[in-house]
Amino acid sequence: MNPIKAVAIATLLMSPAIVLAENYCPNMDAEKRLECWSRLADQKERFLKGVIATSKYRAETNGKSYGLDIAETLRLINNSQQAWEEYAKQECALQREAVGSGTDRNPQEMNCYLAKLDERILEIQKNWPQ
Repeated sequence: MNPIKAVAIATLLMSPAIVLAENYCPNMDAEKRLECWSRLADQKERFLKGVIATSKYRAETNGKSYGLDIAETLRLINNSQQAWEEYAKQECALQREAVGSGTDRNPQEMNCYLAKLDERILEIQKNWPQ
């Protein structure tokens, strides 16, 4: 095995996200847990879109008073979100690959994605105009 991949896998296996892999939807059979994860992901994605929309609205309505170039600020918000989406996709796919579960989402990948959504929402609420 490639030593870099081995270190990455070892790191992931010790990750708190792996340890908490089923905490979002505990005590359910696999099918119900998958439904629960999908429902949670949909809810969190909608909430994230709302938080971003609020930030854009605040930038548009208050940005000039702070000397912001509104068009540039909105472009940066969009670019930031696109970059985050790619990062989250790659980061969580790595967790799926690390445990070798093929193309289906597994507890590690779903937990990773749900945790990333939570982190992103908090990051935006803390650092962007609200």
